[in-house]
Amino acid sequence: MRILKKFLQLIIIVATVILIFNISDWNEGKSTAIVISAVSLLISVASPLLSYLSYRRAVYDDYPSFNIVQNLWSKSPNYILYNESKKKLAEPPHPTYVMVIPSKVLSIDGDNVESVVVLSPVSYENVTEQTSSGKSIGSIETSTLPINFFAKKGERNMVISENIPVDDFKMKVITYPMLVIFSRIDYRFWGSSKILSNFIVTTPVGKYEISPNDYDSVFDYITDNADLEAKIKGDESIYESANKIVTSHVKKLFDSSEEHSDKDLYFMGGKEGGYGFILKKLQGILPVDPLVNRDK
Repeated sequence: MRILKKFLQLIIIVATVILIFNISDWNEGKSTAIVISAVSLLISVASPLLSYLSYRRAVYDDYPSFNIVQNLWSKSPNYILYNESKKKLAEPPHPTYVMVIPSKVLSIDGDNVESVVVLSPVSYENVTEQTSSGKSIGSIETSTLPINFFAKKGERNMVISENIPVDDFKMKVITYPMLVIFSRIDYRFWGSSKILSNFIVTTPVGKYEISPNDYDSVFDYITDNADLEAKIKGDESIYESANKIVTSHVKKLFDSSEEHSDKDLYFMGGKEGGYGFILKKLQGILPVDPLVNRDK
């Protein structure tokens, strides 16, 4: 849309220059008349389009555009709720934050590598401080986490388990040094009693709209897999803790000395309905597996 707008503006500018140049040359009356007609036609077409684009931009600026920005590479790791709109709301929203740490369980069989996403819930009790700006646009609310959540972007803080041998292939767990935050944000406009809701999922590198059903599926998953919760242990990185928990679940799954049930597969989405396939949907928003092309 931005490129189209610039293109239309350029057309109007060029057309205007041509119009002025030709009007100054009255000896070419016939050609001037033709140019004037052509320029008028261009302006008559371009102007409504520019007006429409301006209208669309105004609508976008009025509509709330929430985002949750993670600042984990900090001595005080935190995440901030933003409203990127310009239109104030009736009051600052105070959303629900569902925090999880993502891991991928890799199955490596020669050159064939398969993976499934696993989510380790993070208790909201880990938030040490929450401050509100009192505003409904811009920076709205900042939630601070313990230093255990410190993480640098990229692979530097990626936590990778040892190989887990299973028959003629091996398993491996990689845990991402990041949070995936699911949020329902309720809000209303000035002069209206109607409550509206946005459902989003955010990572340090992106924001994505999700459906209410996806949001509910996440709650179902963390309820069934509460034993995957990543807990703070001394000075240990929370991502190390998450990796150890997921690795222990994988080892137990393939331990023939353990008693097993269908619930043992729940943490990898192996439940009827597959939790709305939310784990598969998350595959697309996580970084590319660093081991897929590197470790066979």
